Amino acid sequence: MISRPITRLYALLLCLLLVALASCGGGGGTTTPIGSGGDVTNPGDNTTPPILSNPDDNVQYGGSNGPNGPTTGGVGTTASLPGTWDFGPLIYRLPVDSQGKARVTVSNFAPGQKAAVVAVNMNNTFLDAHAAADGTFPALPASSYSFEADLVSKGTSSATAQGGAQLSAAGALPPQSDYALDNQTTGPVSPLEIYEREARAQGKVPFAVEPVKGVSTIQKGEVLTFTNVPKRSPKLPPIQPGPINPQKDVSKLKYPSLYDSQDGRLVAVGEHCLIFLSLELNDGHPDNVRFTQARLNRMANEFDTKIFPIETTLFGPVKNYDEGSVYRDLDRSLVLNGDDFDQNGTLTTQLPGAVDFLISSEKKILIFIDNGDEGGFFTFGPAIGQDGRETNVGSTLYLGGDNFPPNDSDFNAAMSVMAHEFQHKLFHDNGLPERNTNYGWFNEGLSQLGLYICGYTPNSGKLIHWAVDSQLSQYLQTCNRVGVPVDGNPFYSTDPQYGSGLLFFLYMFEHYDPGVGQRIYQAASKEGLRDPVKLIERGAQSTIDGKTYQDTFQQLYAKFAIANFVDGINAADDQTQFDKRFHYDTIDLRGTVNLSTGTIQLPGVRVGVFPQTGTYPAIANDRLCLPWGCDYLVFGNGDGRDLDLLFSADTNFRFYMLPVSVPVDPVTGNQTSNKVTIAPNINIGY
Repeated sequence: MISRPITRLYALLLCLLLVALASCGGGGGTTTPIGSGGDVTNPGDNTTPPILSNPDDNVQYGGSNGPNGPTTGGVGTTASLPGTWDFGPLIYRLPVDSQGKARVTVSNFAPGQKAAVVAVNMNNTFLDAHAAADGTFPALPASSYSFEADLVSKGTSSATAQGGAQLSAAGALPPQSDYALDNQTTGPVSPLEIYEREARAQGKVPFAVEPVKGVSTIQKGEVLTFTNVPKRSPKLPPIQPGPINPQKDVSKLKYPSLYDSQDGRLVAVGEHCLIFLSLELNDGHPDNVRFTQARLNRMANEFDTKIFPIETTLFGPVKNYDEGSVYRDLDRSLVLNGDDFDQNGTLTTQLPGAVDFLISSEKKILIFIDNGDEGGFFTFGPAIGQDGRETNVGSTLYLGGDNFPPNDSDFNAAMSVMAHEFQHKLFHDNGLPERNTNYGWFNEGLSQLGLYICGYTPNSGKLIHWAVDSQLSQYLQTCNRVGVPVDGNPFYSTDPQYGSGLLFFLYMFEHYDPGVGQRIYQAASKEGLRDPVKLIERGAQSTIDGKTYQDTFQQLYAKFAIANFVDGINAADDQTQFDKRFHYDTIDLRGTVNLSTGTIQLPGVRVGVFPQTGTYPAIANDRLCLPWGCDYLVFGNGDGRDLDLLFSADTNFRFYMLPVSVPVDPVTGNQTSNKVTIAPNINIGY
């Protein structure tokens, strides 16, 4: 028997192992205008949070190549291919020596020119960090880096750093994978194009609805009891002593979850879903104001024609329709008293009602609009009915009634939650690795991606508002302290983690071969692969000229970190100077978004602008960048002399400078190790 805690968790659904559930929450977020110097958002981010620990106390992750990556590529290579650290002539990977020092000289740094630096903390100790079995989370070190910047007259390159770092080749990039989206530069394209491309790659007709065969055993208007949802209104009466033992202490007795639950009436029938409305909302009947029959029918149609075909194409099939938490024929007039419990507080009276085992034969997803807060949840695990029969729980999506406006036909916020929860169902059915945690980066990120490709995007106006102003915007502004491959971290809000997961998986689906989700799902369901990092690497596949390449997680993450900055460089969305690995096609990270709560502008990533005083030298000590966080810097105010930059960090950090070109020795064909020139006609819009 499964019960649901009343405690509301953060943001969109958390999928928990066995007794699994989550709730949606919201929050507000504002942006800070760009200033003349310093960080354009969160200028106080150099403070150290209370998360110090001894790194030796944590278990080292051993599942992937280290941040230095493979030994392919490097100085003197003539081609840049996926699977290397070559990101093209405009992105220079600074050599980092064994002491964590990185130095580079920008030649003839003139007025009006700007150079950007992307810093990424690739601390493998915290790759896929998650809570231990006892619930404790590994404390993150307050990792930081420092730099010194000054204008000097060198004329020659400074000393070559040691450490065998891979440098960017100066040659042209090879053709990109056929998986590139439209080449238009006028604005974001619809994410539905990602789905249509996935469908064509699988030989499917996009948006085709496959009818379910069989005879229905349930009719509209029937009432079932959903035992995973506690009553909200009216509350159950307190348990009083009974006539047999009127002196019995009943202070700790409570109704079982079977009885403390909500009933739902079947109000809409689709090809792939059955929609129930809680009897706590208008007695479960469609009305003429809020839950009209037309709106409920459109909701079923949205699931049938969009959410179901898109997500089963992106990820994998529904594998079972078992649901052992739905009961039939409960007697709501029954009032329990102390005589119904033994001395240990165990219920001894047999309650009426039984698991509705026939509901699974419908072969449809149950969608229950409960009387609850904004958000939703999905729950799964084994269940045993009162008759002793064992079944599984896991074919119901729960949507809080507060998602639905009181007098408006716009159900998009609720349907975006529905799309999020459906990925959790598919994730569970296909045997992907689950964790009993309040936030699992792997599962939640895929659910965020699912709702996005279904069309519930920031720019569409169809996404529930806090998925933008409390999740995506917060991640962009706190990317130095929020890492993607980290489960629910108790030291910062879960909200920005949802935003990071959305962008990370969107980057994957936009930039790698068709079938990213299918490769991830199949590696788990057919091969039994359980390591989330290795599953991600299965998805990061590129095919060029008939050859297939796989990126390591570190290579993928570096590209993702750089793309988040590059995509906000040019106001005109003109990314012709950079190849498509560093540009999103379906989202503008500095675009204007219309929400039900008003219009906001996505802030782009958090950027530090230097020199803050307008003159060099510029020095920054202890710029916070937690494991798998990213930090972004922009340098300007040159006077024609060389810009000398020295970075100091631990050896987990990687630094990339852009937009620059890398000089090549005309005799040897090798790159100059750490002296670059500013590429012409590139505008860094900060």
